[in-house]
Amino acid sequence: MKLPCCAFVLLGLLAGCSNDSAVEQTADRLDNAAEQSDPAAAAVLRNEAEAVRDNGVVQGGPSQEEGTVQRAMENAGAAQVNSTE
Repeated sequence: MKLPCCAFVLLGLLAGCSNDSAVEQTADRLDNAAEQSDPAAAAVLRNEAEAVRDNGVVQGGPSQEEGTVQRAMENAGAAQVNSTE
């Protein structure tokens, strides 16, 4: 009986690790994009990276409309346009 219980615990730990990895990868990608952006867009991207790290939430994929990265990039683009007006 211990074996199935241990397997369940191990699967839970692995699932948590993969989620942490996805969160950190997403935050790192946003930070990398910030380094290549103008100051207004960079601020938006860095804030989103910190929010991802703090909240541990990544929604959708990068190309999905509701995705965390997609939303951050759209907001950064809007900030860049607004800063040049």
